[in-house]
Amino acid sequence: MDTFLRIVKQAKLKKKFFGLYFLLTILFVVFSLINFSALIPILGVLFNEVEQPIYNVNDSSISIAYLKYSFYSYLHGVINEEGKKAALVYICLIVLISVFLANLFRYLADLCLVELRLSIIYNLRRNIFNKLVDLSLAFLSGRKKGDLVTRVMNDIQEIETSVIYTLKIYLKEPLLIAGYLWILFSMSASLALYSLVLIPVSGLSISAIAKKLKRKALETQNVLGEIGFIIDQMLSGIREIKSYGAQSFIGNQFDKKNRDYANFNRSMGIKFQLAGPISEIIGVATMVIILIVGGSIMLGDSAELSASQFIAFLIIFSQVLAPAKALSQAHSLMQRGLASAKRVFEIIDHDNNIQQDSSALCLNTFKNNIEFREVSFAYESKEVLKNVNLQIDKGKTYAIVGPSGGGKSTLADLISRFHDPTRGAILMDGLDLRSCNLHDLRNLIAVVSQDTVLFNDTIRNNITLGQSGISNERIVEAAEMANADEFIGNLPLGYETIIGERGSRLSGGERQRIAIARAVLKDAPILILDEATSALDQSSEDMVREAIGRLMENRTTIIITHRLNSIAKCDQIYVLENGQIISQGSYKDLPVSLFN
Repeated sequence: MDTFLRIVKQAKLKKKFFGLYFLLTILFVVFSLINFSALIPILGVLFNEVEQPIYNVNDSSISIAYLKYSFYSYLHGVINEEGKKAALVYICLIVLISVFLANLFRYLADLCLVELRLSIIYNLRRNIFNKLVDLSLAFLSGRKKGDLVTRVMNDIQEIETSVIYTLKIYLKEPLLIAGYLWILFSMSASLALYSLVLIPVSGLSISAIAKKLKRKALETQNVLGEIGFIIDQMLSGIREIKSYGAQSFIGNQFDKKNRDYANFNRSMGIKFQLAGPISEIIGVATMVIILIVGGSIMLGDSAELSASQFIAFLIIFSQVLAPAKALSQAHSLMQRGLASAKRVFEIIDHDNNIQQDSSALCLNTFKNNIEFREVSFAYESKEVLKNVNLQIDKGKTYAIVGPSGGGKSTLADLISRFHDPTRGAILMDGLDLRSCNLHDLRNLIAVVSQDTVLFNDTIRNNITLGQSGISNERIVEAAEMANADEFIGNLPLGYETIIGERGSRLSGGERQRIAIARAVLKDAPILILDEATSALDQSSEDMVREAIGRLMENRTTIIITHRLNSIAKCDQIYVLENGQIISQGSYKDLPVSLFN
């Protein structure tokens, strides 16, 4: 129930629609009850059972009994003056008007529910997306992308098709059942009591099925996430799969998970489909009991109901079965949505270990230095950095070299505060980065990495990423500094060219120059180059290196590399191995063996 309430609360900006929906639903129920209440006088006219009613209460009092008395008095008068046909037409007109009004209010209520549904789904999807953007790299790197995409798309879709549907059922059907039962009890309390005998049995049966459904639904959505992960791997590594003939290998992985998904769905479908037949059998059994008991009453000497009233009782009771059945099925269906909601809220509720204090300090400029003090960092139980001490002074160029897996990129990520140290502290101008405004800090840093990330958008939007109101002159100037303007000008649409997913329509050197143009436009005082030229051919590397040279001017630069020719002019070199600095100094001070 807590999860269900959390889903409903997502419509907080549209909460007024709950009250309006409830009011319109009440009006729908009232006019629906009028429709079926009219069966009694219709049958009374047909069976010639409409008699002058007797009412001993003061005429000025307004009550249900008084309204019933007034209606039957009027109907009796119509029969006496104009005949039964006129009375029948009169009742049918009332039914027609009440049907129109009932359906009008139902339509308006459904429009309110549309607003609530859209608000809930919009807010849920926005909240989980924003949380994913906000979560640390450590969390995201430890999760399968396909599973995260499944939670944002499929799980929320499951919430929309199940929980939101059940919300409508839970708000409307109990009112209908209460209204029908009120009519039935007013007709015959003893007969109505018999009709309720088997309802608890039905409820317990459906509840037992629903518990099993929730567990199966959670397993189904988890497997769906695994399928999404395999598809993501296949699309990302399609060249390698084809090159190594691994189609059968990846296909077998997909088939296994796809088969698991089908099996879970089959098991869930078997249980879900039980809800309808069980409620149907119990409903028919109840109807049989009413026929037996009611028939005995009708055949007895002291008949509580007339023939027309008994027929009307059966018809109205049959209407109770539909909302009761809908409630039982909704309870089963809701379990699938609640299982998906659990996966969605698991992400939304996850604590972000990169926190910004409410009293975070502004950090608008970089004045002096960045200092690592006894910094250690671990991914879960794996220690990556151990007691690192170093200082990076403003305006100088530094290199971090060492073997792969030694912690070089992690050290750079700590400066941007993508992670926080497990022990120790990193200070900028004497301020602990954990006490500084995150946006301010990252605004001071530009990163150009080996794995250039471009988006399936125009070259212009990839260069201006995250910045608005940038003039065309500044964009072109940044592209010229990055040696990118020439090849951009040769493209059919120039700066408006869509470059494909991850820039797939560009060469490696072209992608890297777009990334450099992006860094130029940001104009940050601190520049981090993480193996920025390692994946390029000689021709592309020369152009990129020339662009990087211009980018480094008047900036504090940190170069992460294993190539000697890129660090010869660095002011200071730190050699990192197994998470520890084993040596430091200028290029001429360090032995060549350290770079091999």
